[in-house]
Amino acid sequence: MVDISALPNHIGEIAYGVGVCFIVVSLFYAIGATVYRGLFKDKAAEASDLIVAGAAIFVMCCWYGVKTGNSLDIVVSCASGFWVLCFLLYAGVTRSTSLGLASEWRNVLVSSCAFIVFFSFMYLSFYSWYDHDKLPIWYFANNDVFNYINTTDVLQKAAMSTRIAGYSFLRQYEPIPGVIHIFELFAKFYRGSALDAAIPILVGTLSTVGVIVATYLKKIFLLDWFLAVTIATVFLSGGFLFFVSANFFLSQLLGSTVALLSVYATLNWLKLREEGDVWWKVVRRFLPYSALLLYLYPILLSVTLVAQVTVIAGYYFLEQRQTQGHGSVFDLFFFLFKRCIWWGVALSATVAVAAAFDLNHFFQTVQWVFVLSKVGLFGWPLDLVSPAAVLAIPDGAIFSTRVEYKAVFLIGWAFCIALGLFFFISSGKSELEKKRASLCCVFSMLAALYVAYYLHTGVSYVQWKFASYAPLLFAFAVWGEWLCRVRRYAEGFNFPGSKRVLKVGVLLGLAGIVGANVFWRAPELSRPFDRYSAKYRDLESIDHLLVGPDLYVSMSSVQSTFLSVFFLRKATLHLVSLSYYYPQEQIDYSKVSRAWPLFVEGASCGDDEGVAISSIGCLYFAAPGLLAGAVYKFSESRPEIAGLGAPEAWGVWNKDVRVALTLRGNALQLAKLPRGYINFDVQPLIYPGSRPQRLKIQIGERVYRGAVDSRGWISVPYKSEDWSGQVSSELKASFEFPDAVAPKDIDSSTNDSRKLAIGFISLSLTAEPVGVVVAE
Repeated sequence: MVDISALPNHIGEIAYGVGVCFIVVSLFYAIGATVYRGLFKDKAAEASDLIVAGAAIFVMCCWYGVKTGNSLDIVVSCASGFWVLCFLLYAGVTRSTSLGLASEWRNVLVSSCAFIVFFSFMYLSFYSWYDHDKLPIWYFANNDVFNYINTTDVLQKAAMSTRIAGYSFLRQYEPIPGVIHIFELFAKFYRGSALDAAIPILVGTLSTVGVIVATYLKKIFLLDWFLAVTIATVFLSGGFLFFVSANFFLSQLLGSTVALLSVYATLNWLKLREEGDVWWKVVRRFLPYSALLLYLYPILLSVTLVAQVTVIAGYYFLEQRQTQGHGSVFDLFFFLFKRCIWWGVALSATVAVAAAFDLNHFFQTVQWVFVLSKVGLFGWPLDLVSPAAVLAIPDGAIFSTRVEYKAVFLIGWAFCIALGLFFFISSGKSELEKKRASLCCVFSMLAALYVAYYLHTGVSYVQWKFASYAPLLFAFAVWGEWLCRVRRYAEGFNFPGSKRVLKVGVLLGLAGIVGANVFWRAPELSRPFDRYSAKYRDLESIDHLLVGPDLYVSMSSVQSTFLSVFFLRKATLHLVSLSYYYPQEQIDYSKVSRAWPLFVEGASCGDDEGVAISSIGCLYFAAPGLLAGAVYKFSESRPEIAGLGAPEAWGVWNKDVRVALTLRGNALQLAKLPRGYINFDVQPLIYPGSRPQRLKIQIGERVYRGAVDSRGWISVPYKSEDWSGQVSSELKASFEFPDAVAPKDIDSSTNDSRKLAIGFISLSLTAEPVGVVVAE
């Protein structure tokens, strides 16, 4: 939720974000109208057809531009400028700037207002990004947001740039290039920053989904706009869709808008026959949908084709049942077979033509889809999805976590499938009633396919993704048909104001569902989003301090490593911290110098060690090493100390029963102190019934033993021969904790399974012992 005190700033962000989305959609519409109405003289194409066509043409232009070796920045600018010029020329020749929108001004106005409502709702409820102290991104549980940002940013300046030693961002770009092109187009309006454009494009995409769903409910289900927008808001706030968007599956969400529009276009073309040049018209009309899906999220192509064929079969089944009456079942199914084959061939032809634009990309995409479909290769092992979550009903869980949940969810899915089929079989005879019933049939078909796929794969990531591709997209049809039947039932009431009372009751109920979705989250959504300090922007100052082409980078988390890749643009980065990118490198301390520095997040620079970068970390121009007399806190990231667990606010725990500790020191400094003591400020794990924590320390051939029963210092002797290395010396010591215990074994309220014994708070090197000397 937003900070009310900054409401004017939030309103400004919403207004700017909505304006950017309108400009992008207008550009796509202008491109599509210029080609379809100017070149093909196609006056029957609807606004949605032209927007998809324009987006497909824009994406293809950018694809070929990047393939020629140009940077994404230049390609997107040239493609946009070229098509704006074409539009102006076409408008000048035809003396029309509306390109057919003048006759649809009312629909455009209503759709625009609905978009503003959805954008404002998503911003204020979930994704407000305005905060001077934080970066304008959210992180939930998935790294996709960083992948999109870094891929767009790297390709923005040079198409073949790597930025990370041994890693090419083209492997991130090539499977879904259309997403990166549209991302860069948005970034143009945010000072060229993909980081600043990330959440606005996500919210804009979700709002577009809302407008499409509301259009279905208005045009197909004949609900008034207010009720349609309310149901679409329920759909957007649903736990399952929010789980998808919170993980920043942008390519899937962009592809979902195309899939929904493709089925909507299919519903508008259901009366076509094979005569004349209709087959070519179908291919021409649906080619942009297939091409755009192929470059946005190709796996949705198969789901879209299944949905299209199902809606066609359902519609013609109802039509033939109405016109043939008691004709033979064989004749009915033979007719359906012919219609589905005709449409299937026509729609498949659109995929074939789209693939022909770049056959190599198509075959690589097919391989990529098969790889993604392998069970256990990607993602998290998730169980059966709740049907209530798919229908945007808050039920307390998105996935089954217990056997009894699974049984209930399976029963729920069976009910949903039966309900959709009931709506289909019991439909009316009008044109729109048959279309509505066909959409319910699509939902039932995809829901049945999902359950079958789950039973085949079991607990897996791929079955969860299939649920978000298939039944989730058409769950609104159940809501729409149910409300249509409620409205029809209410028409039987004769007392005054009955319809108004019913409508108010329905709206209040839907508003309650929206409120529950926003304020009462499922366990899978209960933890808050992570935000990152705006101080990470200070990493950009490192570029001004570099004199060489290489830089070692050690960050404290996978997410902050992503941020370092975004902000550090001058050097070739050698990532030594755990990251999504590979290979993960090891520091060669003999190379650390002014020409090849090392940045460590969380480290504090000592005297003459390097340059402090804000409060983020230290940029070392020489190999860091322990200095005699200095006290080093384990709560800080220290390149001089390695081998223990992750730093915490107070220090660090041993991460296992056995720990290999590595200390690094400067050889010149150590020469001044050939013999001395390594002092540790330690705190044992204390719990009811605990005994002093024993420890065993081995340095070289020497073994030291001791026990710790309270907070204090212990001192371990060292000799000059314990250190190895000529410039940056290393001392290796092994620790063993025989009394280590997992917190979950002594406290039922936690599930911490780490074997803990002793917490390390500080360390120092001295000539004389600071604490109790452990015995050899």
